[in-house]
Amino acid sequence: MTKDERKYLDWLKKDKYDGQARAASLAVDLGRLRAGEPLDYVIGWRPFLGCKIVLTERPLIPREETEYWAKEAIEEIKKDKRPKIKCLDIFTGSGCVGLAVLANAKNTVVTFADKSPRALKSVRKNLKVNSFQIGSHRAKVVESDVFSGLSDQFDYIFANPPYIPLGRKLPESVSRYEPREALRAGRDGLLFIKRFLVQAPAHLVEGGKIYLEFGYGQKKAVDILLKKIGFGSWVFGKDQFGRCRFAIIKNSR
Repeated sequence: MTKDERKYLDWLKKDKYDGQARAASLAVDLGRLRAGEPLDYVIGWRPFLGCKIVLTERPLIPREETEYWAKEAIEEIKKDKRPKIKCLDIFTGSGCVGLAVLANAKNTVVTFADKSPRALKSVRKNLKVNSFQIGSHRAKVVESDVFSGLSDQFDYIFANPPYIPLGRKLPESVSRYEPREALRAGRDGLLFIKRFLVQAPAHLVEGGKIYLEFGYGQKKAVDILLKKIGFGSWVFGKDQFGRCRFAIIKNSR
C-alpha cells in the first residue's frame, strides 16, 4: 500500500465510517480508489463553505476554485441589509453554491435550477442534509434548461455552467466518473455560457449581479460576449491559484 493510499484510508475511516470501519469495507473502498474513482465519491460527501455536500447521486464534485469565488459572493451579500435577497443557483449540480449562500447569508432566498433530474435529486438530498426545507420560503428547486423553466428576476445569479471543449483531454478520474453533461460544452467550450449570457439580462434586476465561472483561457472570449450583449459593467477575478476563472457582471444598462 502506498503512502497516499494509507492517507486516503485514514480519511475514509474518519469521514465515511466515523472511525468504525471494518477491514472488508475498507478493502472494497481501496479497490475503488485503485480503479481511479475520485476519493470524494468513495467517501460519499464533501465539505463546501460549512455545508455537507452529499455526492451519492454522482453530481459534479464541487471544486475549491468554485468555493473561492462563492465565498467572495457571500461576503458581498452579507453586506446587503435588504430583508430579502433573491438568488438563483443555475446549472446547480449538487447545489453547493446555493446551499452555502443559504447557510451563510440569512436574508437570502435561493432558487436551484438544472436540466438534469438527477442533479435536482442531489439538490433535494443536500437541502435535507443541511436542514433546509424544500418549498419553504427560502429554497425552491426548478427543472430548467438554462432559463426555460424560470420567469422571476433575481438580485444575484450564480452560474457554473459546463465549459470544457469537446476535444480537450481530461483526467480519467474526471472523464470516466463525473457527469459528462456537467463538463462538456461544444467545440469551443462556450455553448452554455453564450446561451446563459444572452438570456440572463431578462432575469436580473436593475443593479443585480452575476457571478460566472468559466475555464482557464476563456477570459477573452467571455469579454467579447459581454461587450456584444451590452452588459453595463463587469470585472474579472482570479482564483486562489492566480488564474482568471470568473467574472462579476452588473446589470446597469
